[in-house]
Amino acid sequence: LYGVLPGEMSPSWPLESLKAQAVAARSYGMATKGKHSKEGFDVCTTTDCQVYGGVDVEQKSTNRAVDETRGEVLTYDGKLITAFFHSASGGYTENSEFVWSSAIPYLRGVEDYDQKSPHYSWKKEVDPAWLSTKLASQGYKVGEIQSISLSEMKKSPQKTADRGVSGRVLTFEVIGSAGKATIPGKTFRTMLGLKSTCFDLYVQEKGGRSPIQVEKAKKNWGARKDTTLVIEGYGWGHGLGLSQWGAKAMAESDPSDKSYQKILLHYYTGVKLENLYD
Repeated sequence: LYGVLPGEMSPSWPLESLKAQAVAARSYGMATKGKHSKEGFDVCTTTDCQVYGGVDVEQKSTNRAVDETRGEVLTYDGKLITAFFHSASGGYTENSEFVWSSAIPYLRGVEDYDQKSPHYSWKKEVDPAWLSTKLASQGYKVGEIQSISLSEMKKSPQKTADRGVSGRVLTFEVIGSAGKATIPGKTFRTMLGLKSTCFDLYVQEKGGRSPIQVEKAKKNWGARKDTTLVIEGYGWGHGLGLSQWGAKAMAESDPSDKSYQKILLHYYTGVKLENLYD
């Protein structure tokens, strides 16, 4: 953990946020012990498990966070939890079943406090013709894009079939001159290199005052010249469990000793803090 924490959180961040990260990382590491047993070891040093930088990256503040939470782990129903964490959710974390299909009781969507994160909101613009070609390269041969169907993003928790509770896109439909296709949000994120699947889609016409959400845009907008598809997104990462920027904000608002416990109990639903060893 000495070599993990500095790569996950800035050592300059509040101690209570570092302690929350230490407990989450310890719990995650121990819960996934044996993941690479067939290869002769427990965990690897990459994002497949947890990034480990070795003794060269160790810092006094992060070592202190590890030491002051020694042996502390998170459990649910008496078992270690796989304490997933991410950079920033974009205002609301996600339910596990909307990311990895299975419903995990301690990974429920909750309000996040990551508004000061540089990744809280972001934007990307793409040309409809380019997107049509990009979709075709991935097997979605819809021809010239005419319209896109995706429910409008609203305040979380959201309750539409095409979005998770945080607003993360599960699927959306592209209607084109050669047919239509249902695009998974995760596929779209990978395809365009987006920070998350928490986004909305807008049509921006040249000379138009402001972008129009795709459900409200006139049909066949993709065929018109000087039209851009605007992707307005939020957060960075899968949005499950601990939000690192949210933990920072909570620690700044309450720097008192043990406030890291409040942080953990906020982001992981129904869990307990236990001492696994001294």
